[in-house]
Amino acid sequence: KLFSPVAQVVYNLVEKMVTITGLQPEENFTYLLQAGSFKIANDAESRRVKLLLLNLNASVELINLGNGEKWHRVLVGPFDDASSMTYARTKLAENQIDSLLLKRKI
Repeated sequence: KLFSPVAQVVYNLVEKMVTITGLQPEENFTYLLQAGSFKIANDAESRRVKLLLLNLNASVELINLGNGEKWHRVLVGPFDDASSMTYARTKLAENQIDSLLLKRKI
């Protein structure tokens, strides 16, 4: 058994959404999940460690805004297929972590 009953429902719903929308990896693109964005680097690092403990491939990306402000994005992935992304997104939801799907040109 991979998930709790509630998380299994989330997994099934995300799987259906992926099937309906036809989300499939595209050539020259990669998919990631943003699992947080923090002004303080230590907060981002704490989230990254939590995700690693959940056995998710996580990293922190520093973003410099035009006004000199810096943010630390916590990313999960990249994903080779929709099923891997769905599994990670469900794990995040199961642990009360919101996520945002990002599609990036390679």
